[in-house]
Amino acid sequence: MKLSIILPVYNVAKFIPDCLDSLLCQDLDKKDYEIICVNDGSPDNSEQVINGYIENNSNIKLIAQKNSGVCVARNTGLNNATGDYVWFIDPDDYIAPNCLGKILSSLEEKNADLITFDYFNVEEDSKFNPEKKTEIEIKEQVGYSSKGGVWQYVVKRQYLLDNDIKYNTDLAYGEDYLWAFQINYRKHVGLETNAEIYYYRQRQGSAMHSHTKEKQVRHKDNLHKLALIYREEYARCKRENLPKSVLKNIKRRIHLCVQSVVLDLVRLAETKQELKTELKKMKQEKLYPYPLLIWFIFDKSLSMPKKAKWFALFLSFRWYVILANRLYRKSKKKS
Repeated sequence: MKLSIILPVYNVAKFIPDCLDSLLCQDLDKKDYEIICVNDGSPDNSEQVINGYIENNSNIKLIAQKNSGVCVARNTGLNNATGDYVWFIDPDDYIAPNCLGKILSSLEEKNADLITFDYFNVEEDSKFNPEKKTEIEIKEQVGYSSKGGVWQYVVKRQYLLDNDIKYNTDLAYGEDYLWAFQINYRKHVGLETNAEIYYYRQRQGSAMHSHTKEKQVRHKDNLHKLALIYREEYARCKRENLPKSVLKNIKRRIHLCVQSVVLDLVRLAETKQELKTELKKMKQEKLYPYPLLIWFIFDKSLSMPKKAKWFALFLSFRWYVILANRLYRKSKKKS
């Protein structure tokens, strides 16, 4: 088995036909790849839709589990995978037709550990086009870098097992970036292409587009955990003698995580004392204060409005955070 494609399934009955159609419209024999659908306790009829495809496609497998979250579902898929390579795909998205042959032949030829590629944003009502042609030019990866989406990688399964790389089930935010970081920031043979092989559906009703206080608290706690995890990764990369540019990148990740935590605290802390307690905890952990992130203002890869960037820039100053929180609480009372 050359490839295992893993889909964590939850409330995607409307979209999964496009995904499965794209995965089946490939220049690869079905005996060479499997499609593992992990039903994460989905309350809709996603499972029935998948079973309809299984009737005519022996390479599609269905695993059912109680609702445990996307990270657990992806780990379940990995534990049941048999392919030499794995590709984690979100079932509300789809891929370019006839791209698997080129990807796998290149990986096998170079005995590479991974390949990364670009993606294309599509509207929610977008449909898979089997006639779409995509030119794929593949080259060797130079240096160390990582893209955020886990679906932007096809990775050697043994590479993941040897390095014990799984999805962190304690995280609901930032887990994609962490996984992508962990597969990239260690010694490996990598390939890359600028071809837009993946089609990312912009769903307005998805979890990424909804905001509640509960989600904000979880976001704060997750980014705090992520900062501590990146600090451990920094120590590992230093032991493995990775370049200084890698260590610099990790420090930036730590600082951005902490900045995000502090920004959440400005909105969430209901008293000055609560805010001070949280800041003191991070100071004891040597996470806060962090350096003034001037580079953050000019980094175009960070999707944040310029005004918001300028506001966030000064969150490294304790007095500024306390003042911002006080003003925010006053504005909430007025409204």
